[in-house]
Amino acid sequence: MNFEQNGTVDTVTIHVGAGKKMWSADFRMMDFINLIKKGVQSCCRSGAKYISQNGVDLENDKAEKDHDNILHCYIPVKIYNQALLSCLAYCISSCSMLLVNKFVLSSYNFNAGISLMLYQNFVSVTVVSTLSLFDIISTEPLTWKLVKVWFPVNAIFVGMLITSMFSLKYINVAMVTILKNATNVIIALGETYIFMKHHGNKVWSALLLMIISAISGGVTDLSFHAVGYAWQIANCFLTASYSLTLRRVMDTAK
Repeated sequence: MNFEQNGTVDTVTIHVGAGKKMWSADFRMMDFINLIKKGVQSCCRSGAKYISQNGVDLENDKAEKDHDNILHCYIPVKIYNQALLSCLAYCISSCSMLLVNKFVLSSYNFNAGISLMLYQNFVSVTVVSTLSLFDIISTEPLTWKLVKVWFPVNAIFVGMLITSMFSLKYINVAMVTILKNATNVIIALGETYIFMKHHGNKVWSALLLMIISAISGGVTDLSFHAVGYAWQIANCFLTASYSLTLRRVMDTAK
């Protein structure tokens, strides 16, 4: 679309289209100006209506953007690899507890291992109850049915903790860690015969190396203590039983 003024005459010619489809019209200058004014006013009214319907405040636009940015900052971060995070947290907690228990039982000649275990479990229950109270984590309501289902798992778990406490009193941390590798062999055998889960040759080769390392470590252990090794062997069987029983109970609960 284009327009042209007709010389000194107070008229304007508007051309729309091209070639045979071209359309032309003559307007007086004042009529043309009024037509433009009406078009501008119509656009302004449409814009104002859109602003009112959508709640757009041009004066407070910057404040609204800042408010959106603040809200965006408080959106919780989604953790995509929760399994990896859980494994890291478990490793850190397990290693820390092992070192602290060894330090307390050996350095201070502390003989009340059962009391130490009860205190640690009390702290764990307190932390979990507090997190559940503030809705940070979710827990199952305590019922007799739940107690009956999980009692065997908890009984084995307590035995595992007791044997671990007594073994740490007589064996150094390095040997405890090496001997714990035998637990993986027992778990693999249990999965094969109880859950019918077959492992590949690479898995069995790795487990064989663990057994060899445990035997080599025990033979060369200068601080060998028969009582400590007996407690640790019992701990290996109880730990394997705990893992297998836990898996069975979780499958049953589903």
